[in-house]
Amino acid sequence: MEEQWRRYYEGKPELLRYGTPEIHCGRTLCEIRMLAYSVPEKADWLALLSGSGANPMPKEGIPNGVDLIQDNGVTAVAAYIRYRR
Repeated sequence: MEEQWRRYYEGKPELLRYGTPEIHCGRTLCEIRMLAYSVPEKADWLALLSGSGANPMPKEGIPNGVDLIQDNGVTAVAAYIRYRR
């Protein structure tokens, strides 16, 4: 599953201009973490992380939340995608 997410994000330059996501998947949960730099304060993270891209988004995942921490122009992002197995 991690490789599918990597390919998906490779086709999203609007996200990659802020940083490179790290993807970690277990049996039922994928965590997407990223340190983003110089992001507008009101960035639409849902659109950046899951909107359409050049490569297809992995299917069957259920968004389970996004956590954000912003400090001095750096945003720490963690998104969680749950899968039924």
